[in-house]
Amino acid sequence: MTESFPLPAGARVLIVEDDWPVAVAVQRQLMRAGLTVPDPTSDGADAIRRVGREHPDLVLIDISLAGEIDGLQAAERIRRTPPFPPVIFLTGSTDPDAMARACDLGAVGYVVKPFQGSQLLSAVMLGLSLGRTERQYRLDRERALAALRELSAAGAGYDMAPPPMSPALASLSRREQEVVRLLAAHHRPRAIGQALDISYYTVKNHLKRIFRKLGVSSQAELLAVTREPAPRGAEHHTTV
Repeated sequence: MTESFPLPAGARVLIVEDDWPVAVAVQRQLMRAGLTVPDPTSDGADAIRRVGREHPDLVLIDISLAGEIDGLQAAERIRRTPPFPPVIFLTGSTDPDAMARACDLGAVGYVVKPFQGSQLLSAVMLGLSLGRTERQYRLDRERALAALRELSAAGAGYDMAPPPMSPALASLSRREQEVVRLLAAHHRPRAIGQALDISYYTVKNHLKRIFRKLGVSSQAELLAVTREPAPRGAEHHTTV
């Protein structure tokens, strides 16, 4: 029963399938589950155009489409087309080479035909969930990058000196200063990592070294040091 699958109402799914009875059956199944499913397409090139125009949240695509562009080729281009929707393959075989390539293309799953309605819905539920996570990741990265550009531009005027920095912060490396500035702009460590193109764990290691250098033990203490010039006699905070 579809009630056991908490699918997001109204989420848009594009079906790319050249077996028309299968395409219609999948469309009806997903619409009964509360999803928005426009008319399917059987053409890979048309699917790519429609992704850019209709912005689906998920694409279900036959791995062996007939025509100049097969399902794998179409999926590769769809994954590079804004809004970069996740892809689930529909396939009538379990060819290991095709499955390996599907994984390389970033497919979030595949459903082997013939399939049960419960298999389809569980795959779609997972695909939509992963798609939301991926979109949030891109949004966090874009926000963090924008903040980093603003911070960089703040000191890039013709005759403008960089913002005042306490002697304690001057002891940090350039990358450590970038981490501190993004933290002061209210970005969390994971978003900082996305902005600087480093891992979350690398950011945490940077913070540990920063804490040690500045003699602080929390992010709150670190931000206090950032906001206020260090008082005289605070050189003991800069111990490396």
